[in-house]
Amino acid sequence: MSSVQLYRYADSIKRDHSISAEVDGQPVALLSSEVEPFLTFGCNGPVRVVVNLPRTPESAVLSPKHLGLEVHSVGSKVEFTIPGPISVVLQIDGRAALYVFANPIETEAPSFDDPNVIVVKEGEVADPGETVLESGQSLYVQGGGVLRGRIRAYDAKSIQISGYGILDGSSERLGDDRTRQILLSDCTDVLVEDVIMVRPSLWMIVVDHCEDVVVENVKQIGVCSSSDGVDVVGSRRVRISNCFLRNGDDCVALKALNIAENKTRTEIANVADVTVEGCTLLSYLGGSAMEIGYELQCERVSGIRFQNCDVVAVHQFGSVFGIHNSDAALVEDVTWSDVRVEHHYDKLVDLRIVKSRWGKDAFRGQIRHVVLKDIQVQTLPYNAGYSCSIIGGYDAEHTVEGVSFENFRVDGLLISNADELSLFTRRASEISFVGA
Repeated sequence: MSSVQLYRYADSIKRDHSISAEVDGQPVALLSSEVEPFLTFGCNGPVRVVVNLPRTPESAVLSPKHLGLEVHSVGSKVEFTIPGPISVVLQIDGRAALYVFANPIETEAPSFDDPNVIVVKEGEVADPGETVLESGQSLYVQGGGVLRGRIRAYDAKSIQISGYGILDGSSERLGDDRTRQILLSDCTDVLVEDVIMVRPSLWMIVVDHCEDVVVENVKQIGVCSSSDGVDVVGSRRVRISNCFLRNGDDCVALKALNIAENKTRTEIANVADVTVEGCTLLSYLGGSAMEIGYELQCERVSGIRFQNCDVVAVHQFGSVFGIHNSDAALVEDVTWSDVRVEHHYDKLVDLRIVKSRWGKDAFRGQIRHVVLKDIQVQTLPYNAGYSCSIIGGYDAEHTVEGVSFENFRVDGLLISNADELSLFTRRASEISFVGA
């Protein structure tokens, strides 16, 4: 028999009372993210979740769909079983989605007396405005704990942000300031794992000119405009894995620009060796699920891997697979593999060299050697006549070269040419389509 661990949140934490839920027969609080509710708990095996709605739904689906989790409706109740610790979204017709974040049972916590560990305990709401981590320090937010405000680390080594609690980007101490929620600048050996992030006012996690960074099992609900999920900026050896990212812009974005706070930087580093794997992505408000660009003010972006990811939705005018080079960088050696797309509306593949308001360089760059392999795309009636793909260079010297579609399928159809993909090209060469 599996066990369930429920977290005790302070009464001041806003709840959503439009629906109710039970986990293995125990009532669990639905927390508010401003738009869509979420629930979170710990478990060590299969768990039955029951959601009580105000009316009988016409449809209810759990995503990622490839997990094959069944949903049963009995009157106004929706029931499903998850296999254990996992993050999923329940999509019900006519109402906001419900996010379910199930964690492993929390059995160990760092010593509350360790001076190098900042701890937010269960039931506690801490609001320091800004939390700064120095080398060797850790931040641990226990399940049921909430830390408000922004987090910063500058020139720090061996730091960690973890726990099953909540990082709330809002703060009375910061007022209405538009600020990045977590900024890691010039850091090495960093781990960010397990936390739930809500209410950002801007980008949620920024990895800025860092090396050897792991972002693991982070859950985000970003609602506002420009609430990017994870921005990798001029960094090397970064792994983003098993994260659930719901953002009001790009879910994962790779960039090269100077955004350092309280520092003067003369050089912008290249982006290299970045892996995004096992993530579930939902993009709103015009962003892309997986984006390289627009700001690429470096020499080279290379060694980029997106693999085994689920794109639940890309709404409005964003893309699923995006490279937008509006600066002088050479973007090469980029692979998307084993990606499942449940819904997109505007661009599916969008690889372009452009001049944009975000670019700073006087000259344009190039894109070359891009592979999209083992891709599965589902479409809806809304896609017909609207959705398309674009591969475009800027001029004769700044082109896109070598894009390979390998076992790329839309609604089960193996794509064998540009027409089947509604693909428009300009200043692009060596575009190939390969079967399974």
